[in-house]
Amino acid sequence: YSQFHIKRLRVMQGGDPVYDQTFHTGVNIIRGENGSGKSTIADFIFYVLGGEFDNWKSVAANCDEVQAEIGTASGLLTV
Repeated sequence: YSQFHIKRLRVMQGGDPVYDQTFHTGVNIIRGENGSGKSTIADFIFYVLGGEFDNWKSVAANCDEVQAEIGTASGLLTV
């Protein structure tokens, strides 16, 4: 079967990164206080993997670009 994993997620606002995280293969834990943006990160991951999302939180709606490096069996894919 085909397998892939997110290696890096970067969210941009006005050409500057506002979130830039590298992930490792396996389980990654995103933790933080209530209201710190954990659900927003999950929303960005869903979006960059092709999900349709139109209910952005106000801070996320100000971002204008989402980039992801995805590791696949054939190599690295940047979307």
